Amino acid sequence: MILFSESSSNSLLVRVMSKLFGWQMNFQSRIPCENNTGCLNSQICESKKCIDPCPGKCGTNALCNVNNHNLNCSCARCYEGDPQKICTQFPGLEYWTCQLWE
Repeated sequence: MILFSESSSNSLLVRVMSKLFGWQMNFQSRIPCENNTGCLNSQICESKKCIDPCPGKCGTNALCNVNNHNLNCSCARCYEGDPQKICTQFPGLEYWTCQLWE
């Protein structure tokens, strides 16, 4: 069994294994960082820890996506508005109509 320490070599190993095998693990408090390049592309470096920047950043009914350390909020399918504040369903559309578009 391998135990990961706070060393940078283990941090690199975790990031490589995560990318190779598609692991969806939360290493927020396990990977120390100096800047964003020390984290997975879906994370940012904050207070020397790799974190998911999404919680609480986007508005109601908005989707949060992080790509290359950049956070992007967007309205979900069949919704419109300001994704930073609130996304509302298109007027006149029923829930099942949106499901047909998937």
